[in-house]
Amino acid sequence: PKVAQAFHASAVLLDCLRQFTPLTKDTADVQKLAHSRSQQLSGQLARALNCPPCVPVEWCPLPEALLTPPASSIPTATNPAARPRPLPSLPSVPNGGASVHTPLDGGRSSVFGNVGPAGLGAGAGTAPQAPVAPAAFA
Repeated sequence: PKVAQAFHASAVLLDCLRQFTPLTKDTADVQKLAHSRSQQLSGQLARALNCPPCVPVEWCPLPEALLTPPASSIPTATNPAARPRPLPSLPSVPNGGASVHTPLDGGRSSVFGNVGPAGLGAGAGTAPQAPVAPAAFA
């Protein structure tokens, strides 16, 4: 099943790439072979093991006609409605103000979270202790 799934994944990945650029003839041939081999192996395994197919039988690469947008959706000077609307402006990064982060807990936190009487070790207000190496590393 893993080999059939790998062939299927290759065909799907190559099909995804077709959204951005046409595949070369060699790459398109590889996609067709990967798809047909995944379907063949999946069918053989399903019959031999009496189980459902390990790859989707109904999947096939998109037809080329679906990959090219219709001419009416391409923005032109005569068809401004096809232009995508600009995104609303996003808030800018804060500029100015304090550059040092002040913890909300008054400085009682550490990299381990809040360290207090019920915390991870030393109580609040005491100096952190140095880590102790295990005896095997001493």
